[in-house]
Amino acid sequence: MAQTSVPIAFRSNPSKYSFAGNARLLNAYAEKQGEDGKAPLAVLPDPGLLSAVTVTDTPGRGTIYLDDLDCAYAVHASGVYKVRLSTLSPFALTATRIGTVPGNDQVQLSRNQADPVQISIHCAAGEYYIEADIVKAVSDIDVTDETIVSTENVKGRTVYLNDKGKFLYSSINDCNAVDGLDFATAEQAADGGTRVKSNGPDVFFFGAETIEPWRVTGDADLPFELIGGAVQQRGMIAPIGVVETDNTLAFPCEDNIFARLNGYAVQKISGHAQDRLLENETDREGVAGFSYAFEGHAFAGWTGTDWTAVYDSATGVWHDKESYTLGRWRAINGFRAWGKTIFQDRLSGKLLYLDGDTFEEDGSALVWGMDTPFIHAFPNGGIVDALYIDVAVGVGSSLVSTADGFDPILMLSWSTDGGKTFKGNRQLKLGKLGHYNTRLRTNRLGRFGDKGIQFRLRVSDPVIRGITQMSADIRPLKR
Repeated sequence: MAQTSVPIAFRSNPSKYSFAGNARLLNAYAEKQGEDGKAPLAVLPDPGLLSAVTVTDTPGRGTIYLDDLDCAYAVHASGVYKVRLSTLSPFALTATRIGTVPGNDQVQLSRNQADPVQISIHCAAGEYYIEADIVKAVSDIDVTDETIVSTENVKGRTVYLNDKGKFLYSSINDCNAVDGLDFATAEQAADGGTRVKSNGPDVFFFGAETIEPWRVTGDADLPFELIGGAVQQRGMIAPIGVVETDNTLAFPCEDNIFARLNGYAVQKISGHAQDRLLENETDREGVAGFSYAFEGHAFAGWTGTDWTAVYDSATGVWHDKESYTLGRWRAINGFRAWGKTIFQDRLSGKLLYLDGDTFEEDGSALVWGMDTPFIHAFPNGGIVDALYIDVAVGVGSSLVSTADGFDPILMLSWSTDGGKTFKGNRQLKLGKLGHYNTRLRTNRLGRFGDKGIQFRLRVSDPVIRGITQMSADIRPLKR
């Protein structure tokens, strides 16, 4: 009997209705293997999370890293903390409380080049800044009289964007000094302002219906000018959803797509599956963005009420991230420092960092998984006599029998009703540490009809996990 190739899922791409397609990658991403690889693509595990420091007992609101000062600042609940490196090996940080910022909403942080440096903090309660490790309120009446929705430092000037699209700008390297005449308006549409964000030599003013790129001129009297012909008729809905990734900006749009800037043009990057996440999101304005680079992949992701979707610039496809029992990823507000990518935690007051050799999240299970595309045996279906899975084997975590992952398993189930329900729940041994001759084969999976069959693979043990190909012995059903 000739073996039938079972297609591997290389992206999360569920259709509107599961019978039409329900492929998914969970805490896993695809990587091209080249012509000399066993298969064109392999499905690899997302990095895990390790604790770097317990800052406090409340989740994070925002972070910023200052490379020249070799320190970071993090806001947790009402506390503002200065974060420094303690040791590189093992990697550990220290955090010291330096002040207070009201509220519990997510904040925006940016810095200028003053000496001492000023770090602006925008929050719902108003405008604040850190100077010489003291948290101060912005007192300039030209700022306090406005309804500011976003701030950003642009070439030394702090830009304050209000809800009507007007923006004020400070004196160079003094965020608390704003002349009432130093303002302009992003006025190509009467859509108000949602976020200001700089990228390269330009600053982008996001509104509910438009995106206006302005250029920094260097002119002391008119330091910003609109870039003619570059205004985009597409708005942005989530103030904390704009992320820097792959040398550009990416964001959720008002028409429920995810996009990136290609020059000044808005380029759609989402598939219909991700569009539906935004379409069905109950708190679109609260969608939070994050980005990180890992082993040559530039990832940009967004987290909603009960989902996290991640775009890979290296392959142009998406996968899902989900922390154990949470429904979405726990990490938020990342920054790169000391050779690590560090995040705040939605579940605690810790700072966590990505680690490619860790297969859990701060002690909690990190479930890796794949749901294959459907396989059909037209016209009547078939009988699966055997299934073969080419995965990493002999990957037990330890020679100690009591250790988690000592004798790891892959959990296999399958659906024959168009992805509505899954059955089987077989546990296939991946092999103890060093048992590299382990072979994953399972027999007698039963029959399926004209709706086809879909396989679901999951690994929760904290061990290496990855897959390159699958095949099956399938006999066609006769009438």
